[in-house]
Amino acid sequence: MSQLRLTNSDENVVVDDHISLHLGGRAWAASIHDRKGTTLPRMIMEIHIGRKLSRSERVVYKNRNIFDNRIENLDIVQYSDIAQRKRKQKTPTTSKYKGVSWQKHSHNWRAKLQHGPLYIHIGMFENEMDAARAYDEAAIKHFGKYARLNFPIAQEEADQ
Repeated sequence: MSQLRLTNSDENVVVDDHISLHLGGRAWAASIHDRKGTTLPRMIMEIHIGRKLSRSERVVYKNRNIFDNRIENLDIVQYSDIAQRKRKQKTPTTSKYKGVSWQKHSHNWRAKLQHGPLYIHIGMFENEMDAARAYDEAAIKHFGKYARLNFPIAQEEADQ
């Protein structure tokens, strides 16, 4: 395991030794782009798989740590899968859970998820937590390991 020093930060980026040999001579900034606009994780995966990634392919961090650029922490996903990895929005909402909202007219909690341009209605629930659990089940069904869950322990159990 090697560390690359970032040019405009006090942080170091961790990369695999065999990959660091291919990255010599490049200056990497805290945004982790080279001067041509290529991201460091994208370049690492292209070196690892031996081909250029398509425009629809993105590299994501499995552990969401942008300073951990080891192969085991990087994954190639389709651009459409990235939306599922997003956290619940920070703007004021009626629920603290992703995919859940309060329906004033019916006095119930609604669970729904977005898959591409489509919204999928999961159901109406009397309490917020049941709606959040239903969202998690549907997210695992539709997105598998890329699902961003309200209760991550459910994902760990599903993976086993």
